[in-house]
Amino acid sequence: MLRCMQTAREIAVALGLLVKVEPGAMEILDERWYPRIPVPLAWHNPRVAALHNVPVDTAYHSPVPYPARHERFSDWAERSAVMLRNATRDDVLAGGGSVLVVTHGYSAACLAWVLAAEQPPHLGYC
Repeated sequence: MLRCMQTAREIAVALGLLVKVEPGAMEILDERWYPRIPVPLAWHNPRVAALHNVPVDTAYHSPVPYPARHERFSDWAERSAVMLRNATRDDVLAGGGSVLVVTHGYSAACLAWVLAAEQPPHLGYC
């Protein structure tokens, strides 16, 4: 998540926005990749945000909790779908608002699958 926050920081500073930390966009916690569940950095803590120089919206609280256990793809897809539904609610987008989801690697591909409701033929990412 640190790499995503570093990227989000650059965008937020350039646009004069606050970052809403969303664990629903985080990659799948597959036990093959994570023998133990990673401890989340407390991005909502103003000291943590300041330490990394990220302008975090500390008033925002995600409707999606940080995963407490390893996940299957179906768990991850449901978590991501809840996050995307919340981020694209009418009241969030009222007045011509936009949503930018910053993620990296496989998470970007998986979020595209959730949005498209099917696996795209190929998604490139670095």
